[in-house]
Amino acid sequence: MSSTFNFKGVEEKNPIGALLAPTMLTFIPLGGGKDSVQAGERITLNNATNEPLFICLALAAGLKADTPAIFSKLVQGFMIARIGHNLAFANMGNGMIAGLRTTFWCMGMGCTLTMAGMLLMN
Repeated sequence: MSSTFNFKGVEEKNPIGALLAPTMLTFIPLGGGKDSVQAGERITLNNATNEPLFICLALAAGLKADTPAIFSKLVQGFMIARIGHNLAFANMGNGMIAGLRTTFWCMGMGCTLTMAGMLLMN
């Protein structure tokens, strides 16, 4: 895998880079070390395996003419779960427990399964 996840050089050259770093997830490889870059790549791969199914389900729900309001709450819940999971994953080396990451993953999977079930019943 490449080490393109490390944006440390851009951060140092830009005077507002320190303010923008958390929004670009550049706080993960603070030192620019190999372990931090690998953690960022694992997060990216994890997202690539967990998000496509939900995105397809959300698009299918959005294309229906009579989509119940609960679908928007499931999308919001999934987004919160993925953000929480990513932050927990990124900070596992800093003392965050794996249980928090698992909790967020279960929340996202619950949203996915609920949306799939509701689409199948309608």
